[in-house]
Amino acid sequence: MDLKNSEPNLFKDGYIKGACDILKALADAGANILYISCPLTTNGKTFEENVECSLAFEKTLNNTLCHEKVLLNPARISVEGWSHSDYMDLWLSIFSEGVLSEAALASGWEKSLGCTMERAAFTERGIECYFEDEMNAQKDDTVHD
Repeated sequence: MDLKNSEPNLFKDGYIKGACDILKALADAGANILYISCPLTTNGKTFEENVECSLAFEKTLNNTLCHEKVLLNPARISVEGWSHSDYMDLWLSIFSEGVLSEAALASGWEKSLGCTMERAAFTERGIECYFEDEMNAQKDDTVHD
């Protein structure tokens, strides 16, 4: 049986449930999980350029405010045959589980349909958000002081 093409999509449902269960276990064990919201298919860049930007932002987060957090970066997740809608189902399911402690929105998030949907979900759930543009501005202010 080909689970990826079955109706309803048992592969997708199982993948989402498994991801949610893993993240719930991490959160229950005391992990602070930070989601990185980053444009991947929009923002005037190619997918590859957006992935590079997301990975660079992840590195910045790791080096600044996130050394003791679990970073969840969608640019690192790739499921063959999945559409944008499939990924949004995954992320919105994870958000609804209440496992995220914080989120960081990469530059250009406001130009991305997915990121704006994620931002709305963060606001609705009271998830604290950091913004790459604001972080860069603060870093620039520190350099100039």
